[in-house]
Amino acid sequence: MQECNQLCELISLSFCWISNTFLFLFYSNVCFTFVFYSHYKNLQRECEQLKKDKENDIKLNEQNITSKKKKLKSKSAHDDVLDRMLAFNVRSSFPSIAESAEAFAYIRHESHKNAQEQITKWLRQNNPSQSKAKCFETCHELLFNILIKVYDHVKSYKTNVYQEIQLILGVGHVIEEGEKENMEEEKKINQNDEQRNKGNEIQKKMNDLTRYLCQFYLRKYHHSLLDYYSDKYSSSDFEKKLYQRIYKVIGNDEMQLPQLCFLVWLELRENMNEYVKNVKEWSWRAILQEPELVLAPSSFRMGSNQKQPVFFNEKSFKKFHTSDRDGTAVSHCVWPSLSQSGVLIGDLQIEVVVKKFLNRPSEDVEMKNINPGRNLGEKLQNQTLKRDNKNVGNSMQTNKQKNDNE
Repeated sequence: MQECNQLCELISLSFCWISNTFLFLFYSNVCFTFVFYSHYKNLQRECEQLKKDKENDIKLNEQNITSKKKKLKSKSAHDDVLDRMLAFNVRSSFPSIAESAEAFAYIRHESHKNAQEQITKWLRQNNPSQSKAKCFETCHELLFNILIKVYDHVKSYKTNVYQEIQLILGVGHVIEEGEKENMEEEKKINQNDEQRNKGNEIQKKMNDLTRYLCQFYLRKYHHSLLDYYSDKYSSSDFEKKLYQRIYKVIGNDEMQLPQLCFLVWLELRENMNEYVKNVKEWSWRAILQEPELVLAPSSFRMGSNQKQPVFFNEKSFKKFHTSDRDGTAVSHCVWPSLSQSGVLIGDLQIEVVVKKFLNRPSEDVEMKNINPGRNLGEKLQNQTLKRDNKNVGNSMQTNKQKNDNE
């Protein structure tokens, strides 16, 4: 009986062990299957994501390659158009306003200074009775007037080019045809204002259209075009008068000069030629700026009269070393500043000689002179624009009359 009980217990224990083992294996298999399935799904999602990323990368690369090809094709087509239109694909860089201002200051500190030193030395040697201040004033007047005259003369190149382009391309005809569409309506609104302003408006539109047509070409080839226009538009009369002005100061009687003085005179003349050349080249680039750079002031004597002179202020002026220590009134201009649309450029001050002035004017008069550079620059620009408009208008009217007569 006892043996039978032991056998039953053994059987029950074996059955429990087997059942527990089976359950353990079953749950282990279930857990392993679940973990494996989860890992498989994660790997599958990662593979799909990698596949999508790879496809996106391929598409992006294809788009980039296509874009680059389009840009290269567009660029080459643009260059081809330039080659065909301009015949010579010359790569040149037009100076900026800041670079033009630096070049202007360089002329003052190099060419102008060298010519100034040699001229004053020459004048003092050949005119011992003249004071040092008077020799400097004579020299300053000569160099300043050369600067203004050459600038105005080079500006006439651009004016002549614009006039010829307007006539050849019929710019005036195009503008007038466009104005006819609104003519009847404008007459109904205000006939008097139309008659008074029509000429100025048409001329302004003509200049704007001509500038749009010419500006790129003139800037791109400004180096070679300056010599071409100099040969085409420069008159012997201008060159003659310019050097008559120079020889009036330094003399031109070569036969009466001793050999040593003659060599000095030749060196002086070479420096003057270099100064004229540098001013000419700079003026051409300054005039082609948009808007163009203007010299301010344009007159050697800044004060209109002795009763209302221009007074010195450190913001606008810079004293030349021959100025009176306690001077307050501006005697004359040594070197102008630059303005664009009436606004002074950078820190370029007007270099002047200042003298004493005993009769102090009223405060209102002084306030008018507080910023002469800007006022003079605006005045110069307005006068220049009016003169150009008048010249171009007269030329267009003359050619129109000739065509009518024919």
